[in-house]
Amino acid sequence: MNVRKQVTNIRPDNAAPVKYRPGVALPGLGYFGSMGSFVAAMVVAVIAGQPHSRGWLALQNRLIGGEVCALFAWFFYKLGSSAVILEEHRMRILTWGLRWEVGRDEIEDAKLMSSGLVIELADGCKIQPLMFAGGILLNTGGRYFVRDRIREWRYDPTPVPKAEARWLGLLQCRRHWRVRGNWLMLAGMVTLIASEAVVVTAFT
Repeated sequence: MNVRKQVTNIRPDNAAPVKYRPGVALPGLGYFGSMGSFVAAMVVAVIAGQPHSRGWLALQNRLIGGEVCALFAWFFYKLGSSAVILEEHRMRILTWGLRWEVGRDEIEDAKLMSSGLVIELADGCKIQPLMFAGGILLNTGGRYFVRDRIREWRYDPTPVPKAEARWLGLLQCRRHWRVRGNWLMLAGMVTLIASEAVVVTAFT
């Protein structure tokens, strides 16, 4: 029988999602790095063509310099937006490259190991967010707090057959995750920088 835990200090049912970030340093580095890189992309797309302000060479320099900075902005944004989000019926974990989604009754336990925070699921899968691993920027203290919040938020897991432990564990747990690309954001920045480079080259 699946018994729901009465949790009032984390988030009641029908409440807004609660987001937990890995401390302050890592999100700060990510967001400030993203903003700085985007500003640099806008500037480079204007000045990279010097001393040849027009022509294909100038356009090539602006495009290469601007788009490289845009890629850094995309990289840092994904780093800074990493988080654990507790919703009414599911938990979402946003890492740099993956988006995990698990039900409230699919979580067996949350533990701390030498590799960081490990979330064990009822089907045998394990989630190990890199943002809670060792190191100053990865917030070794905050993972204790997040572990306790997950333990209090989850329901007693529904019994399911456990997957066999294999070296392809990530592929076995494919139903819980998908690639977190933020492709729309990347495409928007790339298009904006390319348009700026073309306009500057054409009218300089």
